[in-house]
Amino acid sequence: MLGLVLFNGFREKVRLKAAPLLAPLVCFRVVTRGDYPELVKQNVNYNMTKCREVGMENFF
Repeated sequence: MLGLVLFNGFREKVRLKAAPLLAPLVCFRVVTRGDYPELVKQNVNYNMTKCREVGMENFF
């Protein structure tokens, strides 16, 4: 139980193992009931920013 509290499972920076230009197209689908549209927009913007930070180019 202590390991669940103290272990940080998130790395600071994601490192890709291959060149981003050689990666296939990645498509993200966001499924929601529309109860919290601002939260959905924030999550989509956050995820797209992370993809750009690691160098992904072929995504939408």
